[in-house]
Amino acid sequence: MFILGFVLFFLTIGFFLTGFSFAYVIDLLFLQSLIIVLVPLLCVMTATKSFKSFYVGIRAVILPKASISDELLGQVVSSFRFFSKSTALIAGIGFLLFLSSSFLLIDFSHPDNSSKAISILGASLTVPLYGLILITTVLEPVVFSLKKRREAELKN
Repeated sequence: MFILGFVLFFLTIGFFLTGFSFAYVIDLLFLQSLIIVLVPLLCVMTATKSFKSFYVGIRAVILPKASISDELLGQVVSSFRFFSKSTALIAGIGFLLFLSSSFLLIDFSHPDNSSKAISILGASLTVPLYGLILITTVLEPVVFSLKKRREAELKN
């Protein structure tokens, strides 16, 4: 329930601050916000050489009868925890970078641009929202499933 409330909080703030300007937010910023979260996460996976751990973790969740050694399972769990922490950090940094770069481009001497600033603020909240969605729908359920599987294998 807490996670759903957190997601609804970000959505409410984002829509409120954009003045319910769905066209501006959807057309211009959703894809850019998603890229801000996914590309650095792929860079983290490349730098840590953990694509195999990611593949093994996803495969272990999809195919629960696939055999995995206990050592590899522990490595995969720690890799997914690292991915979750990295995604949270990336989303926070992405939010700050998106917000600061957007405000640098606005000329505040014109009165019409103050409404654009509010729209940009609301749209920049989509970066942490995408990070939160990635963590709660992909990374943490995989960690939970793998930890449960590891505990069951240790009991046997």
